[in-house]
Amino acid sequence: MLDLAKFLDEYIKFVMSVASEQDKKGQVVQGIIGISTESGELLDALKKNMFQQRPLDTVNVEEECGDILFYMTELLEAIDSDIFKVMAINQHKLESRYDGKRFDKDKSLNRDLVREREILEQGAKDEVS
Repeated sequence: MLDLAKFLDEYIKFVMSVASEQDKKGQVVQGIIGISTESGELLDALKKNMFQQRPLDTVNVEEECGDILFYMTELLEAIDSDIFKVMAINQHKLESRYDGKRFDKDKSLNRDLVREREILEQGAKDEVS
């Protein structure tokens, strides 16, 4: 069975070994710009599929998702976080929004942003303590 924590640790070490050497502020900037750039390339794959009637290039979609994961890892490392923490906090926020049920358009449009912020801040505090 795959040890996810070990796999993530090895992936983080790999990312940080090949990422350009910068201070944390530079890593944050590079991470956010990189995510934005790669997201644009992912959007381009969708555009070609939807408006040019090309088959969705799933190989390219996987590549762009991998690049986004790379920059996200660099960004999260720079802010002393990781994907497991982000996933757990996001799950808790969405469970609260949808009462643990499926997507609901009304709840998506009429979110309790104060409650969601409390959940996000509590998740960050839980990680520190």
